[in-house]
Amino acid sequence: MKHALRWIVLCLVAASLLGMLAGCQKASIDTNEAVREAVLRHLSARGDLGLGDLEIQVLNTKFEGDRCQAEVQFLPKGQPAEAGMTMQYTLAREGDVWKVQPNPNSGHGMMPPPASPEAPAGEMPPGHPPVAPTPR
Repeated sequence: MKHALRWIVLCLVAASLLGMLAGCQKASIDTNEAVREAVLRHLSARGDLGLGDLEIQVLNTKFEGDRCQAEVQFLPKGQPAEAGMTMQYTLAREGDVWKVQPNPNSGHGMMPPPASPEAPAGEMPPGHPPVAPTPR
């Protein structure tokens, strides 16, 4: 009887420990939505982009451990797909979130649109979402 009681207590302790370990596992962040949130945090930090006027969608992701390569599409709301652009991002896992890594080849990571023959110098092409002025 004493031996059976020890066996039951040992099983209960083992089951409790396994339950605690399972509860400590974090949800996977290897999702397009987690990548999209990281890109939005990164771009929001700039403060000069009209993100509310854009549809932002993660098209492709490649997860490799603590790194991720992502292709993200930016499309002005209400505009045809041709009016949008795609950007490549490299992200690194930091805790339980992704963080966009700087691209040493492009400064801030976005290139200005090509000059449009219809737009005077210094103005955005037709259909471009509003951009807040840069403080001087």
